[in-house]
Amino acid sequence: MALAELAMINVPRVSLPWIAAEAATQTARFGGDPWPYGFWRNREEIAAMLRFAREDGLVAAPLAPEDLFDPTTLELSC
Repeated sequence: MALAELAMINVPRVSLPWIAAEAATQTARFGGDPWPYGFWRNREEIAAMLRFAREDGLVAAPLAPEDLFDPTTLELSC
């Protein structure tokens, strides 16, 4: 819904006059959905953040992305 709103040019939803073109470019670069929902569609990004946290000393032990969520939520998506 947010992407559809950004593509509307009759009444701009934000103050950037070329937002429709930027939204189209962003959608193309990200393979159609720049803001995916659901654990499995974001698992690799979560894993990367956990690796960085470990490397920076913010986490004492390695964690799997699944460790951060209740198992009953892993299959949910909006």
